[in-house]
Amino acid sequence: MKISLDRFFLALILSCGLTAGISAQTIRPETIAELDLETQRIAGLIVASVNGFPGADSITLGASSFYRSGEEPPFGTYWSSAMLQSLINSPGRNFKILDPYSNAGGAGTRFRIGGEIVAIDQIVRVYTRLVDTEDAAIIAAWQSDFENTPLVFELMRTNSGSSSNVPRDSYEPDSSQNPVILAPDRSLRRTLHNGDEDWFSIRSSGQGVITIEIDGDFDGYLELYDSPNNKIDEDDDSGEGTNPRLEFFAETGTTYLIKMRGYSDSATGSYTIQALFSSVQETPMEPNNTRNQAFAVGIGDVITGIFQGSNDAEWFRVQVPQQGLLKVYTSGSRDTCLKLYDGRENLLSEDDDGGDNLNARISSVVEPGLYYIELTEYNGTSGLYTLYIELTEALGTDEYENDNTAANAKPIEAEAQRRTFTDGNDVDWARFTVARGGYYGIRARGENNLRLDTYIELYDADENLIGEDDDGGENYDSYLSVNLEPGDYYIKVTTLDSNPPEDYYLLSVEFLR
Repeated sequence: MKISLDRFFLALILSCGLTAGISAQTIRPETIAELDLETQRIAGLIVASVNGFPGADSITLGASSFYRSGEEPPFGTYWSSAMLQSLINSPGRNFKILDPYSNAGGAGTRFRIGGEIVAIDQIVRVYTRLVDTEDAAIIAAWQSDFENTPLVFELMRTNSGSSSNVPRDSYEPDSSQNPVILAPDRSLRRTLHNGDEDWFSIRSSGQGVITIEIDGDFDGYLELYDSPNNKIDEDDDSGEGTNPRLEFFAETGTTYLIKMRGYSDSATGSYTIQALFSSVQETPMEPNNTRNQAFAVGIGDVITGIFQGSNDAEWFRVQVPQQGLLKVYTSGSRDTCLKLYDGRENLLSEDDDGGDNLNARISSVVEPGLYYIELTEYNGTSGLYTLYIELTEALGTDEYENDNTAANAKPIEAEAQRRTFTDGNDVDWARFTVARGGYYGIRARGENNLRLDTYIELYDADENLIGEDDDGGENYDSYLSVNLEPGDYYIKVTTLDSNPPEDYYLLSVEFLR
C-alpha cells in the first residue's frame, strides 16, 4: 500500500496526542460563553494539527456546515461561525482561513472543517472533522458532549423539529412541597418536558395585584393555590396566543403557589414566567358589598376597583338626570357579571359576557331617577376591574321598553309588534299565551333593512329554553316553527350585530296548524 510522506507525517503527529478526540467531560452550558470555551478548545486542536502539516504557511482552511438529520439547526450555524472565530483568534496559527461566504470561499482550500450533530437522550454530541479536500479523507475528528440544557434545546430547534426531547431545567426537581421561589417583578426561564409540572411560590410583601404572565410556544395552563390542596383560580389562554395569564389580589405577607403545566400531555417546550406586582391601597368605595352600602358614582365616571376574593360584590348607585340609554360595562381580565336595578329594586337588565373577552356589558332605556348597579366576579376570584357608566340619547326607543328581562316581558298577540334594538346589547322580551295547542311560527325580521341579524329564543313558563333560531327566515331573519301545548311562553329577541342598522324589526307570533 502506498502512503504519501505528508500523510504519514501527519498521522505520526496525531498519534503523539496533539489532537484529543473526546471532550474531557460532558459540558452543561447555560450561556453562549460556556459554549464558546469548547469551540476554542477544538480550534486549538485543529491549529496544532494543521500547523504540523508540511508547508502549513501556504495551506488554506475553510468551513462547511454542521447538520442534524439533513437539516442545519441554529446550533450548527453557531458552531460553524464560532469555530471560525476561534480559529482566527488562535495564537500560533501558521495557515490562512478563507471566508466561506466569499466567491473564493472554496477555491484553493486544502482543508475544510465540518461535521454532524447528534441528539442522544439528554446528550447532544457535536462531531467536528478536519477533511482533506484533495481526496475527501478525514484527517482528524473530535467530539464534544453537551447536556441538553434549555440553551442547547433552543439551539437545536428547527421549524420542523419535534419538542419531544425537551430537557429538564436546572430548577428540577420541584413540587408543591418544594416550589421554586418566584420573586415579584422578576422572570425565570424554564422548560416543561413530558409529564412535567412546574411549581412556584410567591410571597406578597404588600397589598396589591399580582399578575403571572407566561411567554412560551406551546399551549400552557396555570393554576393558583393558597395552599397545596386548595386551588383558587386557573387559566388557559388569557395571555398572548395560547399562553395562560393570571391576575389576583394578594394580601400582605401571604404566600401563594402557582402550578404551570401543559394543556395536554404533548404540550411541552421552553417558556418564561414573570410575576408583576402592583401595590393597591384600600379602595375608597369599600365597604360596598350590599345595596345599602352602594357607592355613589356619576354619569361618565370610570372607576377602578378590586375584587377581593370569594363572594365579593361591588354595589354602586347612580342618579340619572334625564331619559336616555344607560350603558354600564367593564374592562379587565376578570369574568364579570352586571345587574341593573331601579330605585324600587326591580331588575332591569343583567349580563355575563356581553362585552369584550369575559367582561359584562348592559344597556337599558331609563327615565330620570336613582339606579343601582351590582358587579360581581363569575368565579369569585380576586383581581382588578374597571367600570364605565355612560348615558346616551335613546335613539329609536320603542313603546315596549323597558323589556330587557323576562319579568318585564310585554304581551304579544296576533298583531305584529314594531320594535327596535337600542344597541347591539339590547334584549327584548315578549310573552304570549297558547290557548289552542298546535304549530306556531315566531318571526323577527327587519322592517326595511334586510341585513338586520335577529336571534330568537323561546322559553316555557318556568323559563326553560325549548327552542331557538338564527337565520331560519329570509336573509338574516330568525324564524322558529314549533309545536306548543296550551300554556304561557316567553320570547327573547337579540341581535347578532354589534352595531345594528338603525331600523325597526317586526316581531310576530302566528298559529300555523
